[in-house]
Amino acid sequence: MFKENFKRFFRFISDDLWLSLYDRRRLNAFELNSRNTLTIAFTGTILALLLGALSLKAISQPDFRAFVDGRDGFYFLKEKDVRYEGVRPRRIDCTNGCGNSGVPTIADSAALISSPEDLNDISISKTVLPSSSLERFWARLDVFIDPTPLSSIKKSEEYFVFALPQISYQFARVQVNGEFAGTFANNTPIRLTIPQAAIGSEPLAVRVTFSLHNNGIAYLDRSDLIPAYVSTLAESSRMEQFRISRKDNSGAMVGMMSRVLIGVFALMLFIFIDSAPESLGLALFLGFEALAIGLGQGWMSSSYNPFMIHYSYQMGDIFRLYFFLQLARVAKPNPRMWLLIGTLLSIPYGFAKQMEVAWQIDGLPIIPRIRDATAGTLGALACLRTLWSIRGKKLPWRRIALILGAIGSAQQVLGPITHYWPELNESANFRGLYVVLEALSVYVLALSAFTNISTLENRVRSLSAAKAKSDLIEQELELGRTVQRAFLNIPKVPHDFEVIGSLEAAVYVSGDIYFVHWDEVEQRLALVLSDVTGHGVQASLKATACFMVARNLWQSRAPQELSQSGIGQKSKLKSFHRQTTDILGLFNPIPDIATFAGIEIFPRRRRAYLYRNNFHSPIILAPNDTGGWDLEVPAVVVGEVFEYSIKPGTVFVLFSDGFVTGTRQLSDMRRFITSRLDKFDGHAETMKNIMHDFNEQNLQRPVDDRTLLVLSWKRDEYLSQPKKTA
Repeated sequence: MFKENFKRFFRFISDDLWLSLYDRRRLNAFELNSRNTLTIAFTGTILALLLGALSLKAISQPDFRAFVDGRDGFYFLKEKDVRYEGVRPRRIDCTNGCGNSGVPTIADSAALISSPEDLNDISISKTVLPSSSLERFWARLDVFIDPTPLSSIKKSEEYFVFALPQISYQFARVQVNGEFAGTFANNTPIRLTIPQAAIGSEPLAVRVTFSLHNNGIAYLDRSDLIPAYVSTLAESSRMEQFRISRKDNSGAMVGMMSRVLIGVFALMLFIFIDSAPESLGLALFLGFEALAIGLGQGWMSSSYNPFMIHYSYQMGDIFRLYFFLQLARVAKPNPRMWLLIGTLLSIPYGFAKQMEVAWQIDGLPIIPRIRDATAGTLGALACLRTLWSIRGKKLPWRRIALILGAIGSAQQVLGPITHYWPELNESANFRGLYVVLEALSVYVLALSAFTNISTLENRVRSLSAAKAKSDLIEQELELGRTVQRAFLNIPKVPHDFEVIGSLEAAVYVSGDIYFVHWDEVEQRLALVLSDVTGHGVQASLKATACFMVARNLWQSRAPQELSQSGIGQKSKLKSFHRQTTDILGLFNPIPDIATFAGIEIFPRRRRAYLYRNNFHSPIILAPNDTGGWDLEVPAVVVGEVFEYSIKPGTVFVLFSDGFVTGTRQLSDMRRFITSRLDKFDGHAETMKNIMHDFNEQNLQRPVDDRTLLVLSWKRDEYLSQPKKTA
């Protein structure tokens, strides 16, 4: 029995069975589409569950009253324990009306009020002061605390903590019994430590002089805010921990933590998998926000905390806009410029926030509100505009990604709206909705980016097929290059001649080709360098046709034409011109130009015949009597045979347009060759090296096929001749 089971196990993991299972699992289009649908459905389900959980959390916040119930070190001040007086907001110009502290002395008679809420003046909510103005709306709140309730707190305590009601303010200066007690800024909860000796039989007088934000709201009468209280130091510390814990357990903290985690995940996604610019944008904007959150929550500390916090928040908003534009694909994916411009804009803002209290800088709170509204609105509009532009196209996942991106921008737009429409904050339903959006916005934005790459497996598969096809084409091109180079083998020529050729194709195969032929019967050496228009396969086929024309022409015994020089010397160069023009006319309705240069040499007669058609004239190095070389460029007329008398040691250089373009580079080539003639030994190989040296130093050389033919005749005979002294 054991042996049978053992054999069955090995049959199960045998190669044949395993391969059949693998084939069954092999990817296909149907499976990929199903997998994408399931992926989106799964992540959408998780998002819905998270939405429900956060909604419940937003509705059922822990009650601070349950936290302090039964604790004897705590006392919430009741109406009978506190008397409020104050001065409603007044516009005061601090150019001359404020002291050294930047806080005005409000000398108006105090108005009897029953609650800090009476200080509110909604009429100024629509007044927006210029940020450069020194005018502000200032108010004063005097709080008189009856010392009797303090007897219920432990008598052994040396210090007490008095927590004022939650006030919305920009700057605040606090005095206790006429003595300076501290300066606060930007809605920080006002907590005052008061020694027990300061509490006597008279009411404790606390005066707060503060400037309002532009919305004009001083007191936030909301049920979820902790009211004024008096406590011991230990109980106040516990209350502060409870306040932070309640905030940490809210949707806002869920959103904060998700920014950190998803930012790291998006960066890993960008580095290791997709390299998509939207993933980089997501990683950068969440990374900067995570840094700001870490500093703001005290996870990291620095003496430059305000600078780093607000610098990072602004950089986060800048890259949030970068993310939206990449998701909509309407901006170039170049983060370097965004980093540079963002840094230049964010450093002054961060520095201003660092010195805001010390220098009494006004108008800064409006910057993040405008920034948030601008980035969120532009991002949503970009996504919706792209969504509209791709209507009618089969891009379902792209549409989902754009819709999610537009939805994810809602939270960033709603935040600034509440400042200019403060009544929204009075609605518990709106606050709950905002908490949920604050927590979920980053998930929605991340889901939009991940949806955009949800078809990555499809793209990888299609790219793999394209890569396989590309590899096959590359193999065919390599084979074509090998075949073309077989045509370029230089045949055996008499020992008096040295012929060197080289060819560098711009794209695998070349539109340049050269032909060399020695006719023993006629004692004729023929060299032709042909350059067909274009690059690649089509040009190489035409060049091969020109090669076959040359081969058939010079190897045949057909009647020959008289040269245009009228000296009776027979040449086939003009016939080659005519035949190549005819054959190139087969490829296009408008025939390509038969661009070439050719040389025919008859060594017995010491004559050479040159011909060119839309090509550079050959460079000739003729030996002189002093043992040096004279560089000549004969004036070969296009379409006419040019006769040239040669002598032992003469070198001919034929080169294609890949070496030079224009007369200026042609002049540079001649000067370069002339500068090397003092060490030139007459070898064709040496001249080839000189030409390639020029090509390397010619930084303006064209991107073209580079072909070279060099012929040296009777070098040894020239070197053996006696030279005249200069």
